[in-house]
Amino acid sequence: MKSFVELSRILLLECGRQLGVDTKRDIHTLVTRHAKEGDSFITIALPAFCQSLERALDRGHVVNDDWSGPSWAKSSPGYPRFLGGFLNLVFDARGYLRPDVDPDVVYLLRQFLLVRKKVWAIASEKRQSAALSGYIECEKEIVDDVDCEIFRRVSAIVLTSILAQDRYGFCPSRIKGQHGPGATAEGLTTNGRWNFRTWSERLERVFPHGYHAFPTEYHYYSDTDVSTTLLSENDELPVKVVFVPKTMKTPRVIAIEPAYNQYIQQGIMRWLVPLIERSSITGGRVNFTDQTVNQRLALESSVTGRLSTIDMKEASDRVSVSHVERMFAMHPQLLDAIMACRSTRAKLPDGRVVVLRKFASMGSALCFPVEALAFFIAIVSARIVARGVSADVNSVRKYARDVYVFGDDLLVPKDETPGIIGYLEAIGFKVNRHKSFWNGKFRESCGVDAYNGQEITPVYVRFDLDPSVVESVVSWVASANQMYHKGMWSTARWMRAQVENHLGPLPFGTEASRLLSWRNFSNSSTHRRWNKLLHRFEERGFITSTRRRRDPLNGVSALHKCLRLIGVESPQADHLATTDRPWSLRLKARWAPAN
Repeated sequence: MKSFVELSRILLLECGRQLGVDTKRDIHTLVTRHAKEGDSFITIALPAFCQSLERALDRGHVVNDDWSGPSWAKSSPGYPRFLGGFLNLVFDARGYLRPDVDPDVVYLLRQFLLVRKKVWAIASEKRQSAALSGYIECEKEIVDDVDCEIFRRVSAIVLTSILAQDRYGFCPSRIKGQHGPGATAEGLTTNGRWNFRTWSERLERVFPHGYHAFPTEYHYYSDTDVSTTLLSENDELPVKVVFVPKTMKTPRVIAIEPAYNQYIQQGIMRWLVPLIERSSITGGRVNFTDQTVNQRLALESSVTGRLSTIDMKEASDRVSVSHVERMFAMHPQLLDAIMACRSTRAKLPDGRVVVLRKFASMGSALCFPVEALAFFIAIVSARIVARGVSADVNSVRKYARDVYVFGDDLLVPKDETPGIIGYLEAIGFKVNRHKSFWNGKFRESCGVDAYNGQEITPVYVRFDLDPSVVESVVSWVASANQMYHKGMWSTARWMRAQVENHLGPLPFGTEASRLLSWRNFSNSSTHRRWNKLLHRFEERGFITSTRRRRDPLNGVSALHKCLRLIGVESPQADHLATTDRPWSLRLKARWAPAN
């Protein structure tokens, strides 16, 4: 794609201009290697280059393994000649980190190297095959029996604290099921999934469908329009494993759940997550809705070095059934409920069906909260084991301090990091050591990259500009606005020109504007007319809207949906007749408030 190399060329030129670095040879290397290797040079090779840079920043000096292989010709300090002018501002003649490195240098280097890392494109068939092999291999490596008494005892204390936040305790009849926004294994429409044609026998033992799949039990006994088939475990629909875009290096592997499992999983998740966030032990430490806790601490620790950031590899796929059974052993009723809505088999993209040893893949509503709890409990257990103290309420509360978890993004005390990593891997988890940092001044957590107290998170351009794909246009406008606010004005100007070549001039607007518009530091907006009826300035421009499809829902199922949406969301007026089509954005030109 032409814009791939052109954007990178302009960005590299601007980075060099800001730092006073001559980039002629670097641009020549960029263009010639892109011509030879294709887009993978920008989307795979350059991010790998950045990973080597980050390891050297964390270590404090360059080693022979950094930038290994024949693809990068090295200079005498041990780093490549490519981008050598930039690297010379970071490392001295011996390859050691300079004591006065400007965070702006690190930011600009990473901005160029990572601008296309997260391009929204499915990986090649070869890489998909490798990802599938990795999924199967991970399944074989899962620990079936977590033999750790400390882990079980800490789990009991943590879960007791969490469940104490609900004065009534856990009761399956109080779980209010809900459908998620994603797809279902049956391929049901948004409204169609409210007609529960199937229900599993495993669910029936804990969540009777007469109570949970109907507005009331009265409707279950009186309604004859809806007939539900109970499925034995062998007849249950397996989760559907699919690939979704992540990077061109590797796709993201997720599993699409059957509607009946997804419905109960969402109900348990919406009950459990607020309790975790309110608990005296996990509250403020295990977060699901607020990433700023981890982000703020990552920024602070890039200066103080107090906490390290740990990234888990194959996070959801490494949490086994055994882990979950140990975690919830002291609360059998909740364990039964969680296991009842867990899918036990998966259908792979090649048609094979495998029995799952993991608790759940990404796609299950319970995957995120359960994995976060598992990592939190494991870290507290590791700290208790390291000190040789007994696992009681006081020790758990003490060693829960300075532990922060958001999914697979973990922050732990720096001095204890090697021991914690060892414990995590000893009980079956896997740490991504290439993305875990504790020695230097670089930290990365929850989408924030920090170096010596300054945020150096790059702007990612995820799409190649294609005017026929609305998502790509909207993404380019957003990325151009981010580039502008990051001070990359030449790059932002070029990106704006590319968009306006297809759409025509776009207005300037504020964050509150509904229009597709450019941002500026003055936060001013342009306008073309005064609306005498509505008494406001207006601008004509493009607004994104979603195409809707006919998706009628009536009878008891319609009543059930309406009751479940009370207090949860504000549906559109015609939500029982039509629903949004997935991936169906379109641009509409219209007048809108200029704000």
